[in-house]
Amino acid sequence: KCHQVLTGACNVGDKAFSVGSVEGVSLIAYAAGCNIIILANNFRRVQIIPGICHNNVQITCVDVSSDTGKIAVAYENKVCVFEPTPLLSRCSSHGLDYWWVQTAQLDLECVVSNISWNHEGTRLLTAGAILQMWRYTDNVKFNIGDNKDTSATWECVWRVRPASPVLYLAFSADGTLFATAGKNDRLVRVWYQNQQLLMPSHGVEQISSHSVTYSFIYVAHPRPVTGFSWRATSRYMPRGAVANSLVTNCRDNICRIWSETLLPDDGLICM
Repeated sequence: KCHQVLTGACNVGDKAFSVGSVEGVSLIAYAAGCNIIILANNFRRVQIIPGICHNNVQITCVDVSSDTGKIAVAYENKVCVFEPTPLLSRCSSHGLDYWWVQTAQLDLECVVSNISWNHEGTRLLTAGAILQMWRYTDNVKFNIGDNKDTSATWECVWRVRPASPVLYLAFSADGTLFATAGKNDRLVRVWYQNQQLLMPSHGVEQISSHSVTYSFIYVAHPRPVTGFSWRATSRYMPRGAVANSLVTNCRDNICRIWSETLLPDDGLICM
């Protein structure tokens, strides 16, 4: 078919494409209309997931896990998770010998404007009118004869309703922090997990109470923020070895670098 030969241009938006890796092999995933295009690091086509499987709804955002190769794709108020499966024959010219299959579907109450994986691919943030964190859990059941019955599920462990819808969203490299900002917002919120030493912040509505709660601090800018990115670190670097750094883009044409001054090892921030 034509869309399998001419994959098409990338959708408009900052989150219409993403770069990640699976077992150290880099990959690129981007949205072309309703289809998901998976490319190797040499831009060779690996797989096309057609949009007809999801009612031909245009994709709003895509994110690839930087370590596990999981791909999260948002179709308006629905998020699908695709996981890589190794192929039996590893003789391809592009070196990305995997095939992605859908393993989960998350139904949300609002249209998703942004999504972000943590480094390990065990937690997923979805943003829009409601900000939610999803956690991956393995449910292992033992049957007669010690046969294991394993079923993987995604559960929402924390969610809030911000004062304005979230447009920009990103996890830090170590997964201890994440940043959010809205459209034409001059304040970037940097979220961290609560412990008993820290009191919850005000200004957001805690929709449901879980054991996981987050507070935030503001990073102010003179004009609206147009995007941000966390500094990437090596996958072999111990967590907390270096401070997280955030680069923000502002409408005044100035990029600002914000560095963490309270490290997670100090005990006030939960790992």
